[in-house]
Amino acid sequence: MKEQLSLSLMRDKKNNFPIKAVEFGEGSFIRGFLNELLYRLNDNNLFMGSVVAIAPTNRGRVLPLLKAQDCLYTTVLHGLHSELFHKASYTEKIDVINTIVDALNPYEEWDKVLDLAKLESLKFVFSNTTESGLVYKKLELTDKCPETYPAKLTVFLYTRFKHLKNKCPCSFGLYVLPLEVLEQNGSILKDIVLQHAKDFGYEEEFLKYLLEDCYFLNTIVDRVVSGYPKEDSPIFDKLPYKDDLITEGELYHCMVIESNNSDIESLLPFKNIGLNVEYVSDIRPYAYRKLRVLNGNYTAIACYSFLKGNDTIYESMQDKLTYDFSLSLVKDEILPNLILDGEMLAQYVDANYRRFKDPNLNHKLESILLNTSTKFKSRILPTILDARKKGQMPKKLIFTLATTLCLYKEIQEDGILKVVRNNGKVGYFRDDIKKSALLNEAWSYYNKTEDSAMFVATKALSLSEIWGFDLSSDIDLCSLVSKYLHAISSDGVQLVIEDLME
Repeated sequence: MKEQLSLSLMRDKKNNFPIKAVEFGEGSFIRGFLNELLYRLNDNNLFMGSVVAIAPTNRGRVLPLLKAQDCLYTTVLHGLHSELFHKASYTEKIDVINTIVDALNPYEEWDKVLDLAKLESLKFVFSNTTESGLVYKKLELTDKCPETYPAKLTVFLYTRFKHLKNKCPCSFGLYVLPLEVLEQNGSILKDIVLQHAKDFGYEEEFLKYLLEDCYFLNTIVDRVVSGYPKEDSPIFDKLPYKDDLITEGELYHCMVIESNNSDIESLLPFKNIGLNVEYVSDIRPYAYRKLRVLNGNYTAIACYSFLKGNDTIYESMQDKLTYDFSLSLVKDEILPNLILDGEMLAQYVDANYRRFKDPNLNHKLESILLNTSTKFKSRILPTILDARKKGQMPKKLIFTLATTLCLYKEIQEDGILKVVRNNGKVGYFRDDIKKSALLNEAWSYYNKTEDSAMFVATKALSLSEIWGFDLSSDIDLCSLVSKYLHAISSDGVQLVIEDLME
């Protein structure tokens, strides 16, 4: 029987660098993306720091697994070695990552979390709490761990401000880099933190500290991290130890950081070792391309392909119907609504589909469906609205909206959504409990008729707390969504896709 991965097994993996960052989030993506990039910097003595991971919720299963392995885990990255796909060779890269040195549950160890805020060595706060994590919720200040990530961050920064303002002669502001897939994610987080600071009655001097000494940076991140391998993966035989946190993903990576502060590039010198990280003064062109072309397409594929019965992105690409449909959706309805260089976009789409077809990326659709309602709002809905402003009716994108709504037909007592798919298989995913309940309630109107489908569409699209405003006011949009809802429910998603492809 193989021994569990730990520092007692790999003593040379002990990270003795000072704590330079905390990260709210300990899931597969941040482990397989940020921590892996920081590991590469440390390997070249360019970051010379360690990270403490903080669980964003109280229900995560990763924290105890990290602690059991002394925060060590294995990344298995594969794909085309050249980031530009020129003269590329297929390769696999396996590393034991030791970037994280501790993992904390803030709901049980809040004092320890706040002690980290007092460290003079601390420079960065990273986060990956999904899009639903960057939300404002008015809260009362107590001595316990706040419910939301922005509120946690506000108290964290205030603790640092109070502790170091008279003790540290140098600047003690922090760089805050959210990795959540939202346009202007740093600006959004900054605004929420400022609001919490006012809600909590913190002094004006602290507000000045947030505005002048702390840097909330907008970012874009890109790497497919599929997480734990399939049961029959050959990686289990390759590793001489047992690792419950193997993190599988692709070699390809991209990170764009918007900043006019030149210090960030020297503090995180990714480019010095050839990593695909850009520091730019205007992130918007990169954001539109990534969010709408890659993330929008990825979320759309997950919705209709999962309903059809596929389990992974790779399976979806091997399914000729879903592959052809996804490509036509991008070329016919997403790209025409972007004001970017056409040739650059075509190359970007081609590169993305090469990545999607990697047979080793076991990226499960049910994982991608996590918090689908929030993802749809930020990734797909803006493209639909842009088209509607031009008087266009993007039928394929509106169909993806209908498939999204179909995912909420059945909700279990524990809040997990149960999906009976067109091939008879049953799948499950999780979304915000309140949003799930609201969308599920809309389906109470459906009695297998076209008229009742219109009631479902009207109710679901009127939920401004999900979409940002009342979508049902667009009668033509609402009518088409109801048509697709009934067709999917009656005939199955495959026949509707076939009709759209004619």
